[in-house]
Amino acid sequence: MPSRPSPSGRVQSTIYTLLQDPDNPWRDDLGTPEVREKRDEILARAFKNGYRYAVKHIGKSMDK
Repeated sequence: MPSRPSPSGRVQSTIYTLLQDPDNPWRDDLGTPEVREKRDEILARAFKNGYRYAVKHIGKSMDK
């Protein structure tokens, strides 16, 4: 009997597929109905927010 794909494999496959299409409506921020964001805008926002969160909670220094 073939093994089932792991949930993480499905998630990775879905993310990979979504990243291939910069205009996919899945990533549109529904909080801004007058604007339809694209992949690069959402990724830039996510990285910026992630960096700010890490600095706030962990600090800027990698030496700690």
